[in-house]
Amino acid sequence: MANWYLYRDGQTHGPYPEKQIRDWIRAGQVSAQDKLCREGDQTWSSADMLPEFAGAVSPSAFSVPPAAPALAPGAKDRTVAGVLAILLGAFGIHHFYLGNTSIGIIYILLSCVGVSPILGIIDGILYLTKPEDQFQRNYRNWFCSGP
Repeated sequence: MANWYLYRDGQTHGPYPEKQIRDWIRAGQVSAQDKLCREGDQTWSSADMLPEFAGAVSPSAFSVPPAAPALAPGAKDRTVAGVLAILLGAFGIHHFYLGNTSIGIIYILLSCVGVSPILGIIDGILYLTKPEDQFQRNYRNWFCSGP
């Protein structure tokens, strides 16, 4: 069974196991407006258009307003990354938080020549001004981009 991404309200969530998506459809937590994308694919479709979920979709499945599922484990908080970049950017702490350890080490080395504080402030501003869905796509969801 494949893992799936859920696109809702301009944000990409996931990946989630196929069974979890089926359970959400049955519970009415995935609506007709929500789009799904198989991990590693680029095509987004509603659940009623996907053969994998044909058995899970019932006429009443989309009648209840959906509750947003929790963000996937490992999703990074854009505000935390931005504040870390602005306050501790000289040491690359924001890159360690985002999982980019090699870039974090480069920032530590650049702090010896005084360049990385400026780069940290620039990174922080970029993180804080980037839309949430784009931030998550760039720093968490590498397989699918929004429709």
